[in-house]
Amino acid sequence: MSKLALVTGATGFLGSHMVELLVKEGYTVRATDLPPPTDQNDPQRGRYPALLKKLGVEFIPSNLGRPENLQDVVKGVDLVFHIAALFSYIIPWEQLYKVNVEGTRHLLDALLKDGSLKRLVLWGAGGIYGTPRPEELPLRETSPIRPPNNYLKSKWTQEQLVHQYYGLEKLPYTSIRPTGVYGPRAIYGMGQLIIQLGNMKKIKIPRNFKGRMPLVHAVDVCRAALFLSQKEEAMAQAYNLADDVPYGTVDYFRMMAELFEKPFSALPPVPIPLVKGAAYAAAVVENFLSMKLMKKKPKLEKDTIFLLGGDFWYTNEKLKKLGFQFVYPDGREGMAQTIRWYRENGFILS
Repeated sequence: MSKLALVTGATGFLGSHMVELLVKEGYTVRATDLPPPTDQNDPQRGRYPALLKKLGVEFIPSNLGRPENLQDVVKGVDLVFHIAALFSYIIPWEQLYKVNVEGTRHLLDALLKDGSLKRLVLWGAGGIYGTPRPEELPLRETSPIRPPNNYLKSKWTQEQLVHQYYGLEKLPYTSIRPTGVYGPRAIYGMGQLIIQLGNMKKIKIPRNFKGRMPLVHAVDVCRAALFLSQKEEAMAQAYNLADDVPYGTVDYFRMMAELFEKPFSALPPVPIPLVKGAAYAAAVVENFLSMKLMKKKPKLEKDTIFLLGGDFWYTNEKLKKLGFQFVYPDGREGMAQTIRWYRENGFILS
């Protein structure tokens, strides 16, 4: 009999990729997520229930905030890939904590009660280190952790919680810390940046924005999660996920201009602190107008401004020492594939 693998957050971007991989590798898969409003895929909202149905996996809707409905979800599972989380820089801390931390606690309690778990792989976040100082580069799993906003604070608290369960209850787990995840179906995070670049007439960037941008394809994130779930050495360990080629920001924008077949311009240097200050002020105003007056999600989330001008260089040495190899070691090939998906699905019109 094949192992039974549970994927939380299964109808979303990374969840759907994880289900695809597990089915391909011959696992019996149980998927769970909030009940979808429709049976149809909804790329604009990043939800793919029809894809799960096409793959023929068992789907049990659930809400991690309601522990009473989790026993059927976790019954008999060998592996859990815990992806479900609120991913937002504008949601209040109380809501983030309730879902990302307390929801995870409910899942862990249900798994302990069932008793069949062999390994849980937790989706952490590479952003928990905050903006590193030059002497701290490259970022390793042991680097200082300084979550710069409530979302990343909730993800670090979540990771600490799972480690506590390992220490107190011997719950077997491994954490992954993905960085700039991209790939077909991505509409948040790195996906938003790609869509914005694709809809520009000309791609521009000040030439002094030289900080590195970590990239990792969704397929490789899921492959690494499955790979680590089989490694005894990975028990109670965390792993940064970034591919082999850390692009500088200017080089990344230039590459994207080439892939989009758009003009590129490296602008004169600008004082980065002033740009960050102006961008933050503009984001505060735009966030207020969008959320308070127009009742919609802002285009620029103010708590992402910390990324501007930073040098985010991660090493994947710890992961690769175990023998893992990336399908997309360089972002160029994966980005070209991703751009095709955005165009086919109407996100990029030019």
